[in-house]
Amino acid sequence: MPWILRRTPLLAFHAWWTLDYSLGRGPFTTHFKNGMYASDADYADACARRSAILETVDHFFSEHSLWILPVAPSAAIPLACSGKMIQTPAGEFNYSTYVGFYVVPTTMLGTPALACPMGVDHNQMPVGVQIHGPRFSDQWLIQAVMGLGS
Repeated sequence: MPWILRRTPLLAFHAWWTLDYSLGRGPFTTHFKNGMYASDADYADACARRSAILETVDHFFSEHSLWILPVAPSAAIPLACSGKMIQTPAGEFNYSTYVGFYVVPTTMLGTPALACPMGVDHNQMPVGVQIHGPRFSDQWLIQAVMGLGS
């Protein structure tokens, strides 16, 4: 956005409504706001850092077919409003932060991912994993995961 639009009261209101009110305060809101107010130099720096990360991801997948990790830090938790404080097995957290701990950081990698159920915990709440494949391998990942279940 042009500098003048990044500094207007309308943008500040939009940032408050879209982020603080809808998502609640927390790291996601902070990072989104930083992006909304970023300068051209900030944006260029972020693009350079992302390129370096993507090189690392591509190197990882040149040596490994899949990357499997948890969907969340615990079994599923009851649905709550975004931004609401919730009690979890690890203590009290902002709902959006807790459910995004494991999923949101991987989205910037550009890798296709599938969430797969693995069972339930002692409270009958679902437990799952996310399975990532190399960038641009969406169709292959689906076929690979379908083959894992055979």
